[in-house]
Amino acid sequence: MIRARDLLEVAETCADRDEEPWIRTAIGRFYYAALLASREYCEDHLGYVRTRLGREHAEVPRLLVHNSTDIADQLLFLRSIRNAADYDLHLSIATMHRNLDDGRELARMIIARLDELTETTVPR
Repeated sequence: MIRARDLLEVAETCADRDEEPWIRTAIGRFYYAALLASREYCEDHLGYVRTRLGREHAEVPRLLVHNSTDIADQLLFLRSIRNAADYDLHLSIATMHRNLDDGRELARMIIARLDELTETTVPR
């Protein structure tokens, strides 16, 4: 079964293609790797029950703010980068490159922090 962190490899593969559509796709994959890893943490440690609705994008950070405000804030910022990649087609390639670098760093930081929290949290 695939785990959320497996999407990091897909994101890196997309990022290796130095063309705007691939960069935008990589940003989205970095976001979803972080979001889904965060959701997994919330399910395993905070009793979160998936809604399978778009509101999970807001619910997961809201839950995490009690355990880690840094993850919640980073996840919200990463979502804004993903939204820009998906919807703001007027943004320059230089902006997309900066967002790609930020997205890569944030996704990795979020997942590493979740790993740290998992080591200190007893599963429900």
